[in-house]
Amino acid sequence: QSGDYAGQEYVMSMGEAYAISRDTIYAPSFFRRIMRPNGWNYLRDTWASYPIPVAVDLARSNLPVTPADIDSLNRIVIGITNRETGRNLFRLANFSEMGYDSSSTGEHWNGVLIRANAGGPVNGGGYSDGKGNLVRGLVNFATLTRFSDSLSGRHELVHTLNIGHTNEWVGLMNPAADARNPASFKLGIRGVCYLDLYLRTGEMEKQTGVRNSLVNAHQGERRERGLVQESVIRLP
Repeated sequence: QSGDYAGQEYVMSMGEAYAISRDTIYAPSFFRRIMRPNGWNYLRDTWASYPIPVAVDLARSNLPVTPADIDSLNRIVIGITNRETGRNLFRLANFSEMGYDSSSTGEHWNGVLIRANAGGPVNGGGYSDGKGNLVRGLVNFATLTRFSDSLSGRHELVHTLNIGHTNEWVGLMNPAADARNPASFKLGIRGVCYLDLYLRTGEMEKQTGVRNSLVNAHQGERRERGLVQESVIRLP
């Protein structure tokens, strides 16, 4: 409908979306699922509404984040992601909007926090309420260059949408992305089509209470292709 690939088409495959990448721990497939002792656990959480507020957590960052760094985060990491997908997924917010609280039960906030700590991890992800909803996200950077990095910066931000890794195509969410290849800096038409499907399905499931639509689609496709049916953990 809109975005960098408006008017283009791509024939999607659940097998491609759920193909296991070489990263088999945290985010083994573009549509995330993890093998448990009793079967595949499909992780179907989505945010309740968009755009998701994104704020820099200066108090819990040890690097000197400047207004220029935050402007780069907004223009390059947030801005390019929204433009490529044709969706207003993220918006820059003030930390005061995030409702941050730290207590004996841990940290709590709304939206996505960005932290920059030298010597720290570089990762991103979302936190679920256990009922199919992502309620907060966190992105950790170890250098300030990540604030204006349209490869790793956007990669980690997209993880907060509950999107994982893939080796099925060259693009932003390929863990082996090569910065010398311009295609590595984009989700690409495949990534955008799958992300759109994931978000639309999440919206439908919230409206109808149906929570296994992508699980059923994936296993149904396997059945049509004559592949062995997998053991899966279906959501209640």
